[in-house]
Amino acid sequence: MKHITSLTTAILIFSSCSHVSNNEINEQNGIEHTAEIISPSICFYENLSKEFNFKTIPISKNEDLLQVTVEITEKENTDKIQTIKMECNRYWDFLNDCENVKSYSTKINNELPTGHEHDSGNLIIADFNFDGLEDFAIKNDEGGNGGPLYTYFIQDKNKNFHQNSYLTDTAKFFPIEINMAKKTITTLVHANAYQNSKRIFKYSPKTEKWNLIYSDFE
Repeated sequence: MKHITSLTTAILIFSSCSHVSNNEINEQNGIEHTAEIISPSICFYENLSKEFNFKTIPISKNEDLLQVTVEITEKENTDKIQTIKMECNRYWDFLNDCENVKSYSTKINNELPTGHEHDSGNLIIADFNFDGLEDFAIKNDEGGNGGPLYTYFIQDKNKNFHQNSYLTDTAKFFPIEINMAKKTITTLVHANAYQNSKRIFKYSPKTEKWNLIYSDFE
């Protein structure tokens, strides 16, 4: 995995792996439209974040590899663009579905239940380290019985996003609960035919790290 960060207005990071937002309501399923479909695979999101616009661009490299580019533009400073590139195992063109997203910041689709096989969405905006800043997670792999795996990006005080290796490599799945008061995130995934694996991670603002405080089968 490579990380390249530029100090100019364009920031490039390499990571492992719609129609303009008009707040229409799909009367059939009650889901709020969130994206501009620029092409069958490029999605532009204006209302998932209070401070940023997001664009996702998946490109097929070969039959096994998918490169996903995420462009993040500040709403108040459109000259500053952060670009994150991810190379993922190609399991399906998941980012073609521009509506499969959530935002706990702007309350877009956040009341929707977790989907099939614990699919929480392709791109999700939330505050994962409880500092009041918007972070995001993006699906990077279909996963197994436990459901999709996610890559997590945390926003710093300079409005730049950095991949968090602990959440990406250890938490892996998207949480079923984000508890702001307790500063915990909880994951619950299939472990076997009869049990789920429940884990709780607690964040320490002092050390700026997460720790696993609970792990058991249910």
